[in-house]
Amino acid sequence: MAIGRQSNLTSPKFAEKKRKRFFGILILLCFSVAVIIGSAAYISRLEIFLIQTIKVEGNAVIASDDIKAIAQEKLAGYYLWFFPKNFVGLYSNRSIREAILAKWLRIDSAEVSLSGLTKGQNELLIKVSERKPAYLWC
Repeated sequence: MAIGRQSNLTSPKFAEKKRKRFFGILILLCFSVAVIIGSAAYISRLEIFLIQTIKVEGNAVIASDDIKAIAQEKLAGYYLWFFPKNFVGLYSNRSIREAILAKWLRIDSAEVSLSGLTKGQNELLIKVSERKPAYLWC
C-alpha cells in the first residue's frame, strides 16, 4: 500500500453501515438536545421559579409604582422565545439597576436583589438611595 493513499479494502456494505450509524447517532444527539432544552424551558416557566412581586425600599420623593413599572418592563418577555425574563435564574439585575439610574438622576444608587427564595415567595427587592439636597437655589 502506498503512503498517502486511502485503502480500497472498505466494501460498499461497510460504508453504508457506517453512514447509517453516523446518522443514527446524529439523530439521537439532536433529540437529546431538544429534550434538554424543552425540559429547561418547562422548568423555567413553573410558578415557583418566577419572580412574583417587586418591593421598593429607600425612596422618599420618587413613587414606588414608577420604579416598579421600570422593573416590570425589564422583566417582561422571553429570552430566545423559550425562557421568561422573570425566571429567578435569568433575570438581569444590572439592566434593571441601569434603567432606574438612567431614568432618575435624583437616585444616587440602586441595589437589586432577590429575597424570599426559601419561602417560595420570589420577591425582587430594589433598594434605592436618593440624593440629599445640599443647597437652596434662589
